[in-house]
Amino acid sequence: METGVLVSLGNKIRHRREQAGMTPTDLARAIGLKREELLLAETGKKDISVLTLLKLLETFNVDYDTFMSDETVECTHIAGHSGIVEIH
Repeated sequence: METGVLVSLGNKIRHRREQAGMTPTDLARAIGLKREELLLAETGKKDISVLTLLKLLETFNVDYDTFMSDETVECTHIAGHSGIVEIH
């Protein structure tokens, strides 16, 4: 996979995690990765599997299109949080 795509995906993961108020350890546990693997994915240095992507979508309670967009979305459940999450 092209490095730019991995970096973009990693930025989206990190941004959503931070907006959810989750630590890397929290999110890694929620999706079944080691903390180090998640941090590599967030920096675009590690590709993630489709299964991991599906777990991310479930954890953030968003569909694929919403996750990949840069729009403001309303999240009804993110690790016990609710409200508006703005994605840049």
